[in-house]
Amino acid sequence: MNSLKNHDTAWTSKDEKYLREHFGKVSTEVLSDRFGRTVHAIRQRARELGIRVRPYYLPAQDAFLLRNHTRMSTAALAVKMRRTKQSVRRRLKALGMQTQTHRPFTEKELAYLRQHHEEAGTAIARALGRDPDSTRHKLRTLGFRKRNAPRAWTEEEDRYLRTWYGKKKAAEISRILNRQLSTIHLRLKTLGIPWRHKPRWAKKDDEFLRKNYQSMTGEKLAKKLHRTNDGIHSRRMTLRLLYSPRSKPYSEEELLILRTECQRLTIAELARKLNRNISGIRTKLMRMGLKEGFLHP
Repeated sequence: MNSLKNHDTAWTSKDEKYLREHFGKVSTEVLSDRFGRTVHAIRQRARELGIRVRPYYLPAQDAFLLRNHTRMSTAALAVKMRRTKQSVRRRLKALGMQTQTHRPFTEKELAYLRQHHEEAGTAIARALGRDPDSTRHKLRTLGFRKRNAPRAWTEEEDRYLRTWYGKKKAAEISRILNRQLSTIHLRLKTLGIPWRHKPRWAKKDDEFLRKNYQSMTGEKLAKKLHRTNDGIHSRRMTLRLLYSPRSKPYSEEELLILRTECQRLTIAELARKLNRNISGIRTKLMRMGLKEGFLHP
């Protein structure tokens, strides 16, 4: 079952058994390839079967939390581990650990907040090396911001948006104006500027995807082709570029390379060296306990 033709067929008891054993242990994209169904269908069936949707934590991930929960913010831990902040907080509580107590703002930082309070909260947080949520909270405490009170658009910003939208990428305009991308899209709608969707896939983009989907992560493909992860996955499904659900067994020579090179090489480099896909290498390392599986390749 390696195509999406199964999306409208009934689930078999064999498929449900496999889903119970592997859901949360492998990515939903891999399961999508395995069952020939969409990611949404995989998650929906898991909920119907009462399978715990939240992925479990590996011992290496718990060890990472134990080492870093006092010096990293919850947001930073969530980004590093590719999880939500709520998930990290729940796991810390289950392990009997407290989240980081934010260090007090220094006089220098407070002066910076007073001087730059009109800028976007994320930009201020980046400059101070702090969590955006705590930065916004401090701005509200100092009386510079009200909760859910967006920064008003100026005539100059509207003029810039009308002039450059369509000529520059929305993400670039977002950085220049110090506004979130969702805010840019909402303002375009308010101004009556038609939304320009991403153009259809060009032949060269399809060829690049065919050549590199096994050796590059979805995030890197999305960045290279200027698309979203969901867009990459959708196009890969359309082109039937499916990951092999049952990869060939690892030879003793390959296992030796993993043991000796896992600390020196990145996951992407190991995948190229062994001619295997990145998700397969990451899963194997996690199962062997050789490398923390949440690290970026």
